[in-house]
Amino acid sequence: MQKLKYMFIHLISIAAFFTLCIITPSLVAYFFLLLLLVRIVIFLIPSNGERIRFRTESKRALLVIDLQEGLCGQRGSYSNKEPFLKAVNDTIEKARADGDMVIYVRQVFSSLDNIFGCLAMGGRLSGWDHGSDFVAGLNIISDNQFIKHQQDAFSCKALSRLLADSEINTLTIVGLDASSCVYKTAISALRRGYIVNLNSKALLSKSKSVMNKMLDTFRQKGMYVY
Repeated sequence: MQKLKYMFIHLISIAAFFTLCIITPSLVAYFFLLLLLVRIVIFLIPSNGERIRFRTESKRALLVIDLQEGLCGQRGSYSNKEPFLKAVNDTIEKARADGDMVIYVRQVFSSLDNIFGCLAMGGRLSGWDHGSDFVAGLNIISDNQFIKHQQDAFSCKALSRLLADSEINTLTIVGLDASSCVYKTAISALRRGYIVNLNSKALLSKSKSVMNKMLDTFRQKGMYVY
């Protein structure tokens, strides 16, 4: 039922947006389309930021990306979720045992961004929908929880400050989607000078072929995949 709801909102939002563009004067329609294009670009592009200081001592953090009801919950849009969630929880337990910082990041479209959230994902990650909540069964062991509004987790300034203040220089990233939010976050981490590790069993994508392609891409970019 939830999947049908999101699909309905998605289709209605797209139809309403393009109907609005058709019935309004051309200049207004172009303005709306330009706003949408700019929002898409901001949403997709990995960020740049200040490079971290070189440190001989390894200080590690685990980033858990987008483990949310609307994505990998019972009514989420991804299949094969149970082994993935177990692998994520196992990775969290290992990080706890090793004394590593554990950080959770969610994608949430704010009230001012709900139109784009409905156009892009049918409202499944909008702040008013439970789909933006952490997925049931996720092992949450810390209060280091952040909200991002773009695919790249480093777009959240509070997260960047926490990592810098904690002198973290090595990141392990788990979550979804390997080809979007995980990838953009990993690229942004590399640009800032972090060592990036990825647990292949604790990553999720829409298909095995996409996953295999992304694992190759991660390796080619200089990240360690295990």
